[in-house]
Amino acid sequence: MNKYKIALLVPYFGKFNNYFDLWISSCKFNKSIDWIIITDDKQEYKFPNNVYVKYCEFEELKNRIQDLYGFKISLDNPYKLCDFRVAYGEIFRDILLDYDYWGYCDTDLIWGDIRSFITDDILEEYDKICDAGHFTLYKNNELLKTIYKKENIDNCYSYKKVLSNAKSFAFDEWGNNKGINRIILENGFKLYYENSIFADIKVNTYGLRTTREDYGKALSIKNEKEKKYIAYQFIKGKLFQYYINKNNEVECNEELYVHFQKRPMSRNRVDEYSDEFIMIPKNKFVENKNINRKFLIENCKEKNIYFHYYKIRFNNLIIRSEEHTS
Repeated sequence: MNKYKIALLVPYFGKFNNYFDLWISSCKFNKSIDWIIITDDKQEYKFPNNVYVKYCEFEELKNRIQDLYGFKISLDNPYKLCDFRVAYGEIFRDILLDYDYWGYCDTDLIWGDIRSFITDDILEEYDKICDAGHFTLYKNNELLKTIYKKENIDNCYSYKKVLSNAKSFAFDEWGNNKGINRIILENGFKLYYENSIFADIKVNTYGLRTTREDYGKALSIKNEKEKKYIAYQFIKGKLFQYYINKNNEVECNEELYVHFQKRPMSRNRVDEYSDEFIMIPKNKFVENKNINRKFLIENCKEKNIYFHYYKIRFNNLIIRSEEHTS
């Protein structure tokens, strides 16, 4: 029996991705956690008992947020909500009354067994769990609901500047070491961030390599770079990373979640709401089967050029240009 009640808030506007049903399946197995989706997408989905949906137009939410502040906010598109995530504890105060922890997450991921990684002991000790926007938790108290408003740390972003500016600041993460994580730490709160427990897929590689190669501890970086032919397997609430190690042997480790960073994933013989499937390079979900060395070598080769990455780079340049001229 878990001691603490957790709610994850998911404001999302527009059409959900083509594997949203698989995301829902991975939520279903985490029965002790509630997801609260605020969306204008009224497509029918089979939501389990721990996933709640509140239908809302984007302008309604924008007005709700504007009512909290005595200055004009800048919220012209849903993507800018990333900078407002730090304020969800205030924005959705009425929804969160019965929870010990609140947080936010993305939908371009597949969950593993969350509570096997985020234990009651960790929740008890830390005020903020994880440092990335794709998954973060806060203790549900008044200090943590309003910590983003603190302006007592030199060279950190002012929340008024962030929330009133159309630019994206990554305020919900590190934000060039000026965001919420630094505000949390320098105000004496405890932040739990261990990037070895989840798989954040690198945006610039064809294969399913993780950012642990760049941001992990020294030994973790070495081990990650030695992995070859990487795949992920979801089986009834458990998530595993499979790979071939430096000794040419198949190994696996359990993951908290795998985050695809908006990769355009396709599906091959994976049923709706499936509770068993595999994720491979080629940005593809495939039917579950025994993962062995032969399967990995045949299905998980890496290419030198990943064209989707260059498309992302091009789109980001356009966004920055528009932000600069606005």
